[in-house]
Amino acid sequence: MLTRYALSDNVDRWVSHDGGTIKFSGNTMSGRPFEIVTYLNDANRWANGECIQTCFPYLSSEEREILITGHDDESWALLFGEAE
Repeated sequence: MLTRYALSDNVDRWVSHDGGTIKFSGNTMSGRPFEIVTYLNDANRWANGECIQTCFPYLSSEEREILITGHDDESWALLFGEAE
C-alpha cells in the first residue's frame, strides 16, 4: 500500500493545543510550500481508511490531492500537460 503524502516524512504535522485541528505543512512535489489545516477527527477518520472526499468536504480538490500524493495543480501540469 502506498503511503499517503500527508502521513509521510516529507510533511510536518502539528496538532493544535486544544487538539481540535491539525496542520499539515511542507512542499508539494513541484516545490511549492503548502499549509493545510483540518479537523483532527476528520484526519483520523481519513488515516483509518475513510474516503478523503467524505472526511474533508471543505477542502478543495487540489488540497485533497496534495494530502494524498503531494502533487498540486502545477506539478500535474508539468507531468501531463495543461487540461484541454
